Amino acid sequence: MKKMEDINPHHENFLTLKGKFLAKKKDLKEIQDFVDELHDIYKTSSNKKQKYILHILSKLHLYLNELQQDENFDFRKIAESFFEKYDTNTSSETIASYLLFKASFEIGQNKDIQEGIKIAKRALESKWRTGHLKSIARILCIDKNNISILREAINSSGGDLYPPTVADLNADIYVTEGEFEKALEIIDEQRANSHLSLAEFLLSKSYMLLRIGRNSEVIKLIDSKIDSVKGISEKDILIINREVAKKALGHKLKENELLSVISHNHSKGHKSMCAFFLLSKLKEARKILKASIEKDYLNYYVIKEWPAVSQEELDQFTYLEKVAEEDLKK
Repeated sequence: MKKMEDINPHHENFLTLKGKFLAKKKDLKEIQDFVDELHDIYKTSSNKKQKYILHILSKLHLYLNELQQDENFDFRKIAESFFEKYDTNTSSETIASYLLFKASFEIGQNKDIQEGIKIAKRALESKWRTGHLKSIARILCIDKNNISILREAINSSGGDLYPPTVADLNADIYVTEGEFEKALEIIDEQRANSHLSLAEFLLSKSYMLLRIGRNSEVIKLIDSKIDSVKGISEKDILIINREVAKKALGHKLKENELLSVISHNHSKGHKSMCAFFLLSKLKEARKILKASIEKDYLNYYVIKEWPAVSQEELDQFTYLEKVAEEDLKK
């Protein structure tokens, strides 16, 4: 990156790589400084380059929503300022990452499901959509009436989508439809064709098996392969999936491993929340759940699909879902 910066610090490839690096680093100050830098570059760029800068800026703002908020970080204020700057640019309506961010904001912050889905439909047909299709699909699938639109868009893409991406998205659609056996077939095929890493395969397959209720298979699968998985984050999720299956079968849980998951994640985030629920530490789990959904209402639709969190725990938020359902009927 240093060599690229020395040659041309405003080159699109360098700016893209820097954005990805800062997103992984998750340093709010550095991301905000880079946003300001990009805005300055945007003002002096050609129309073509402005589109690409706006694409990078939109992705950075999507990353910002994943950071922990505090008194010095008001995500809503940052997002509204961003839209105020760039909504007047007609190019913004042709960029998938911008539209995805806008759709996510409408649902996550304003709880306007109808508007969010409307914008996500435009994102589905927009420039640079490929890397955002799973997120776009997640929004569209809030309303199952959009499944046919989504399926048609990804299966008649004119060759701009890599076949494994199409298969992955079709598996997601089957999950939304409750066709877990069909999704499982796709996952097995993807692994057989080397399109999924071992970790990706185990995460996807164990989830599908949980949804089907084949809990003994979940335990056997994870116990036989978990030592071959290197990533701590992936291992933590596999531990949670295995312990969900064991709890469903009435087996004794490995509490020390669940406590390790909580430790790895500093008692924060969704993995800690799931581990707390499994350990019946409800006060801690509910605190994280409430904060997550209040921070971003899209999380409600994500978490409701997780076997680690019971519908009973989500019932306190169902009034919001009913409001959303009524909104969609208008």
